[in-house]
Amino acid sequence: MKRTAFFTSSMHINIRYHVYEPQVVIRVKGIVQIHHGLGEHAGRYEHFASFLASQGFVVVVSDFAGHGRSLIDFEQGYFGEHDGPMHLIEDMHHLQMIIREKYPDSPYFMLGVDLGSILIRKYMTVFGDFIEGALLLGTPSKVDFFYLKRIYLRLLKMWKGPLHKAQQYSRYLRHRLNKRIRMTSDMDWLTSDEDERQRFLEDPMSHFAYTVQGYRDIIHMIQEVNTEKTIMSIPSFLSIYIGIGENDPMCPHIQKLIEKYKKIPLQDLTFEIFSGQRHALLFEKDKKLVYKSILKWLNERTYL
Repeated sequence: MKRTAFFTSSMHINIRYHVYEPQVVIRVKGIVQIHHGLGEHAGRYEHFASFLASQGFVVVVSDFAGHGRSLIDFEQGYFGEHDGPMHLIEDMHHLQMIIREKYPDSPYFMLGVDLGSILIRKYMTVFGDFIEGALLLGTPSKVDFFYLKRIYLRLLKMWKGPLHKAQQYSRYLRHRLNKRIRMTSDMDWLTSDEDERQRFLEDPMSHFAYTVQGYRDIIHMIQEVNTEKTIMSIPSFLSIYIGIGENDPMCPHIQKLIEKYKKIPLQDLTFEIFSGQRHALLFEKDKKLVYKSILKWLNERTYL
């Protein structure tokens, strides 16, 4: 059963979210809060959310501010001019508290894809006591040429303003990501499933360039969550699952990230590479293998 609702974010806009609940169940296994990736929205995860709900989990999927039907100043790819990432993290926690009211005793997990995973990694350092674990899919391990990108985006903001759509920077990113893939479209790096790529390209709420300020926020957050200081701030009792596609061009340095996470030391760290798959694991041709892997991991960490 699916229902849609809204809450007021820390940026004073309405954030849309969907809740998927099992139709027939005596007691839910747990709650999974899903956070989408770059240039996406909550609606793209209906198939996966429905799958988990059919297995006894309550699933909640929300738009980030600046995505889907939750826009700031009617702008896609904009988190506000100041402290945007922290506002997003506060919104994640606000939503969790809403869901917790109905299911106070169920184990709570967060799952994020690229942008969503980055924000969850920061979330764990601030609100880690409120969850049992996190699943990070396609999580970036560094920003290549960070200082050059920071200078470029800073100058572009001074010249064009924070709301300017950084189309050229967006094309540059896609070109970098596609370098390792035999290209047939701009989004080949995303998934090997041609139908899924086409759906993404045709979706009016997906595949957009962020604002200059949006890109600045993203690269700074990626840089921050990959520092040893931030990683060491993650509570060691959390269960963490990291899933990466073998051919994911967004995660070329993932092994270094795993080594950093092993230093915490985490009591429960799972790392899985999916052979032959690209970045969007939940939209790949063999996505059912990913579904089963995630379900198995969740089942092993719930009470039922």
